[in-house]
Amino acid sequence: MSANFNRVLRCFRDDMSTPGYQAKVQTIADSVQLLAKVGLAVRQDFARNWENAHVLLELDKLVAGGAASVLDFGGGNSPLCYTLAQAGLDVTVLDVDNTVAADVARGAAALGLEERLHGAVNANGSDWPVPDGAFDLALSVSVFEGILRSRRPHYWSEMRRVLAPGGSLLMTFDYGLGGRLVGDPPVSPTEVETDILDASGMALIGGEFEVPAFDDVVGPPVKAVVPTVDGFGYRVAQYSFGAVHLRRD
Repeated sequence: MSANFNRVLRCFRDDMSTPGYQAKVQTIADSVQLLAKVGLAVRQDFARNWENAHVLLELDKLVAGGAASVLDFGGGNSPLCYTLAQAGLDVTVLDVDNTVAADVARGAAALGLEERLHGAVNANGSDWPVPDGAFDLALSVSVFEGILRSRRPHYWSEMRRVLAPGGSLLMTFDYGLGGRLVGDPPVSPTEVETDILDASGMALIGGEFEVPAFDDVVGPPVKAVVPTVDGFGYRVAQYSFGAVHLRRD
């Protein structure tokens, strides 16, 4: 297991068998259980446990350095925002889904987090409804591959705008050719360089972006069954997850 945040996942057990990642997964599960006790459900995708834990471990370093205000971009009504708010951070969830703001408001009220957990709606293609330089930190977990290429320049310009100078973006994304069956992710280190690192206009923080050698037999760790276009068959989409830590100058 590499300690570098900026990398592609080789195998789930590399990280998920370690105490640090296990503790973060449990923290998120605790938030889900707490919400369930008050009759509220959240969007939970167990395949994303690695991404959430990976981000939370890196986020701990930034919080220790003074980061307090967080933008959760495209997180929907996932347990991540509740986990962050319970940890004392001021969190705004921004999503294109009109129901998200109401869902987050209900969850925040149920947990007594109204003062530091907020939901907002971003109409597709419009400027984000948040002030310039409002956030020390932004999260974008499993969102990038779903953004149309024509809208990605706007995503990057708005992300730079809403981050305070020196603010960080912790971003995860699908990675690999098989991911093209379910989205439009980067499929090579070159595409990570051009589509994310260069396009972001921000600096990569930490080690250089690492891509592992996958097992010759097992291949990338994510395997999703996807219907064929004609609807009569299925294909296996095999890919991985990547992560980068970017910082606005």
